[in-house]
Amino acid sequence: MKFFTFLIFFLYSLFFILYPSAVFAQDIWEGTGECNTKVGGCNFCDAVKVTNNIINFLVKIAIPLGVGMMVYGAMRMITNFGKEQNITAGKSIMTNAVIGITIALAAWTIINTILHLIAGDADFPWNKIEC
Repeated sequence: MKFFTFLIFFLYSLFFILYPSAVFAQDIWEGTGECNTKVGGCNFCDAVKVTNNIINFLVKIAIPLGVGMMVYGAMRMITNFGKEQNITAGKSIMTNAVIGITIALAAWTIINTILHLIAGDADFPWNKIEC
């Protein structure tokens, strides 16, 4: 039964963690125009946009990873085989996954707000920085 649980978790990892990261993978230079090909190089606003793109990409990876850990914790609770320690471990894994997702989203909000303030963009379009 442990092999079956491991196999399901491994397949979940391959599909729901690697696939979204490939789908959501974006060019980090998105929104910078011709920054990486200009003779003069990039300006400060381009650096802020690149930082924003990297942070958005990391959040898009963190959420499926957190959901995967929640599924793993739930599977550990379901397949407890009558052992109280498996139920406790499953609850702990699920609690830590929820805390991790909450921290990731809070960090994204704080960093995105700081980047918007640095860029001088008062409208706060949360998906893009315009400067």
